[in-house]
Amino acid sequence: MGRRPKQPDVNTKDLILKAAIQDFINHGFYGARMDRIAKSASVNKAMIYYYFSSKDAIYDEVLAAIIHPVMTELNTITDEPAEVPEMIGRIIDVYMSVFSKYPDYLRLLQYELVMGGQHFRKLDVFKTNPIPFSPINGKIYLYFKKKMKEGKMRKVEIFQFFLSVIAQVIVPFLGKPFIESIVRHLPIDFNKVFSRLVADRKKFIIDLVMNGVQSPKTQP
Repeated sequence: MGRRPKQPDVNTKDLILKAAIQDFINHGFYGARMDRIAKSASVNKAMIYYYFSSKDAIYDEVLAAIIHPVMTELNTITDEPAEVPEMIGRIIDVYMSVFSKYPDYLRLLQYELVMGGQHFRKLDVFKTNPIPFSPINGKIYLYFKKKMKEGKMRKVEIFQFFLSVIAQVIVPFLGKPFIESIVRHLPIDFNKVFSRLVADRKKFIIDLVMNGVQSPKTQP
């Protein structure tokens, strides 16, 4: 009897995705090469096409793999009991945790946005996962809407509020190479300095945001 063809290992797809993430990060969509991804994952190209129909398909799944941790963590945030500063802190923690754990992901997100975000628009992750900032049923959106109604914070455009918080979190991670270039000649441990910078920034963002949204009723 002839030997049965070897079935793909259960971890093969994950290995391909990890290799693809790095290749797309390093070379962008148009510069990425299936041959290089296959070599990095220690598989042949046929194995890639076993899981993915095209380069577009693997890129879409790579983007989904990047967005998924953020959406998952945001959806695990509990909203009660939580005062407004605490809820802002929980949101900040999610983004800081993901950007710290996956520092290169931000580079690929930047690339996709610079290229017009056409792949973002068709991501299934936004269709299959609850969007916590959705004005329809997003629990984080509804939390802040409730707090405004209760007079715990002044009325602001909630989506603009989210964008402001997220943008403030992203700044040090985007600027990390620049910050490192400034301090690299100093006799300090840059990783420790950056970790302290990120930790201090959380309090700074909360104070900054609360100065803008704090209701006169709750001001001392």
